[in-house]
Amino acid sequence: MQSKKIEIVKNIGMIALLIAIIMGSIMAYRRENCIKPNEYEKDPMLRVLFTNGKPIGQSFSRFQPEKRMVRVGSYQEAYEIFLSMCTDKKKIITVVPEAIHICYLYPLCNKNGYLCFTDKVESDTYEVAVVWVISDSIAKMGVREVHFVETIKNNPHK
Repeated sequence: MQSKKIEIVKNIGMIALLIAIIMGSIMAYRRENCIKPNEYEKDPMLRVLFTNGKPIGQSFSRFQPEKRMVRVGSYQEAYEIFLSMCTDKKKIITVVPEAIHICYLYPLCNKNGYLCFTDKVESDTYEVAVVWVISDSIAKMGVREVHFVETIKNNPHK
């Protein structure tokens, strides 16, 4: 009887230790992926993508929260938002300018990746442009794509 009590106490101790380890791992993961306020205030791209430390716009769908949707008045406004993310405008590369769809690449120096701004969007939608964020470090923070959607009142053609 005494040995069963000791065994139960040992098992409870092991369970408590496992819970502590798991909780510590979860907290460390959250700290790692959380953006510190001074980090996003210094970097214009992070300041735009993570307004007040939270991902830009709203989730495109609840199943893909890393895809974000931002309402804009026009393609020009979407392009200006893209430009506001780029610290050095001279580094913006136009890819295949004679193609049907325009694509601009902007290399990210300190994040190992790039931004791709394009007007290649699905037809019959209110989307006017997309920014693909090709960077694992930013994707871990919660943004992979930013879809710019024209507000309905600004689009009388549809």
